Amino acid sequence: MKRLLRIGSSTFALSIVPIISWFLLGLTVDTNLVNIFSLTYPVQFVFSLLLCIFASGANIKQAKENNPNAVLSSMTIGLFVGGIFYALLLIFSKQYIQFLNMDVEIYKHFAIYSFSSQFIHFIFSMSLEKLYFEDNDKIAYRHSLIFNIMEFVVLIGSSLIVKNDFVIIGATLTCITIYALVLFFKQFHKFKLNFNILTNFKYESTEIFGYLLLIGTYFFGYSNAFEAGTEYVTAINFVALITDAQWDSCNAMSTVAKIDLANGKYDYKQTIKNCIKYTSIITASSILGFFGLFKLYNVNLKLGLICFFVELIDFCYNPIIYGFEPFVQLEYSAFKNTVISTTSYVVRFVISTFVPIALCTVLGQFVGGVFELLCLLFIRFKVYRVKDGKLVKKDAKNANNS
Repeated sequence: MKRLLRIGSSTFALSIVPIISWFLLGLTVDTNLVNIFSLTYPVQFVFSLLLCIFASGANIKQAKENNPNAVLSSMTIGLFVGGIFYALLLIFSKQYIQFLNMDVEIYKHFAIYSFSSQFIHFIFSMSLEKLYFEDNDKIAYRHSLIFNIMEFVVLIGSSLIVKNDFVIIGATLTCITIYALVLFFKQFHKFKLNFNILTNFKYESTEIFGYLLLIGTYFFGYSNAFEAGTEYVTAINFVALITDAQWDSCNAMSTVAKIDLANGKYDYKQTIKNCIKYTSIITASSILGFFGLFKLYNVNLKLGLICFFVELIDFCYNPIIYGFEPFVQLEYSAFKNTVISTTSYVVRFVISTFVPIALCTVLGQFVGGVFELLCLLFIRFKVYRVKDGKLVKKDAKNANNS
């Protein structure tokens, strides 16, 4: 549980600092800037997808296949691929903002800052992932704390001292870029560059296809939702701000499960127990955040509660989604798990994109989550039983029929 909390708090910090920063920039620079969070929200899923391929997938590969070149090769290629995507974001930033029905003049400068920050966080997160799998989560936690405090202090401090966007953005990006790159290259030692990263996809296929569909879900879904008016934009943006850090920190449960599975130390009973405890913590923090801040943010309470209620329901699924799904992916059937997860995201994408209601993304999230949960529960109770904390197949007949 201690390791879960350390990794979770590191991930939470990486997510909560930008959220708090957007709140405060709305006070110190321009009230419209708080909406940058939702504007650039779809982009985070692209970097999350790249992180699955070039970080977590590579680390699992190295542990399971005893491949000493897998991680550093993937990190090198990941830096190059992430850089290309980041360059495209900068080139087409105007078109991106226009597609999401928002004002280019108001949002362009800080949208570029958000893109840049997410790219730097991607580089930083690749280093953290390597440290996690090397059982150096304490060191990763320390780096995460320093990195996030530095970014927050420089960004908000400079916005209080000067009112020039370029000075604020330039100072902040310079500091976090230097720190991220130093930590990144500190991980390196002599290795043989290996371009064979296809097996990385195997270990993280579920996450990869999921993020691909989430990119489309929020890119097109937010474009539809934001046409409905300010009340809907505000409610969706507020709930996303309140719960996004918690959702990002949920990945810690999956990370711990994958580390244990890669090293043959997975204990189902203890994993689920820890996931339930962790989910209770993030749910409580979300409830406090919602009711503590909704008046300050001038949210339509009815719309806000609808969006927030769906988030709370989804939190209840976490022990199975994050604690058991890695087992299904790595030990039962990567193919079947990918089909289940991809289907749930396809359902979510279709509803979010084609159902003509303002809360289409919320409805899609609910239906897709229920479908995935039911499929995983079917596998859990149809195929497996618990023996001494471990999952074992009930019998060959049941396993084949699954």
